[in-house]
Amino acid sequence: MFMLVICPECKGELSEHANTCPSCGIPSYKIKESIDRQITDKKKQHEELAEQKRIEKGLASLQNGFKCAVCDEKVGLEIEVCLNCKFSTQKSYVVAKSNVMAKPVSNQDYISYNWSGNYCPKCNIDMGAWDDCFDCDPPPKGSEHIWHKWKLEKPAREALESKLDGELRLEKERLERNKFRLAVVVFAMVILVTIIVKLF
Repeated sequence: MFMLVICPECKGELSEHANTCPSCGIPSYKIKESIDRQITDKKKQHEELAEQKRIEKGLASLQNGFKCAVCDEKVGLEIEVCLNCKFSTQKSYVVAKSNVMAKPVSNQDYISYNWSGNYCPKCNIDMGAWDDCFDCDPPPKGSEHIWHKWKLEKPAREALESKLDGELRLEKERLERNKFRLAVVVFAMVILVTIIVKLF
């Protein structure tokens, strides 16, 4: 597969692998820098388009349900709280949405991030990015699925809750503004239709 690029001399199209421009005959080595820049720009556009499609697909999938941010049970916005752990589904939606919007970590980045040499002083297991060891620091009974969250300091938990509350409040304000705008439009249309009916 090849990519068409624009000749900077005559503005004609040529293949990225062409030796000369078919329109003006200028050798490709003389316009190599321009060709490289165009190839880079087009690849970036393709990547941005693919990322946009990934985000749109991910956000659409959230309408069919998403994981609870605390217990990983599947929930939906049709219920207010998770039936398993009673955590707010709207807060879980904010978390799921931010996960969709986040750029995926490549395998190389994941390896370099995870295998950090952060070894547990008790059992010498690499803990990766975690502050606690999965093997020798067991969670409280019944909290196995969320143990690492409960190990956060209280200020960190409060900061997390505050952040989620703030994002949730902004989302509600945005929905309220949209409802108000819709109501104004509908009201204006009703008045307009009434005036037209009276005139005719």
